[in-house]
Amino acid sequence: MSKKKILKGAGFCGLLLFVLNLSWMTNSCTREMTLKLDAVCGDSIFSYGADILPLVNASCAVPTCHVPGGDGEGDYTSYTGLKGNIDNGTFETQVFDLKEMPDTSTGVLPLTEDEINMFKCWIAIGYPEN
Repeated sequence: MSKKKILKGAGFCGLLLFVLNLSWMTNSCTREMTLKLDAVCGDSIFSYGADILPLVNASCAVPTCHVPGGDGEGDYTSYTGLKGNIDNGTFETQVFDLKEMPDTSTGVLPLTEDEINMFKCWIAIGYPEN
């Protein structure tokens, strides 16, 4: 067998192992996040109208932020405005990952862990407008 065929086969095997390992790591991460959300959410089903909207009105749709003419990206005075930023990932990045929102410099209190979990659980079930 020629050296070229051996090297070509070794390169393919290495690439295959890399892809399989990456797939396993991704599935493992997704499964771990799902298990964590299951533990946090349990059987709770959060409602936009009863649970999420009051949080949004108190923490996001405040003067100068996520309101018409405000500085915040998106108008959260409506479900559609909030949904747009959840759809594009902005909401999760700003609230969950970077923890830059709500903007406490406006006098708004930071979200509690329970409030953050409520948002996460509502988003995990597809953030219905209910």
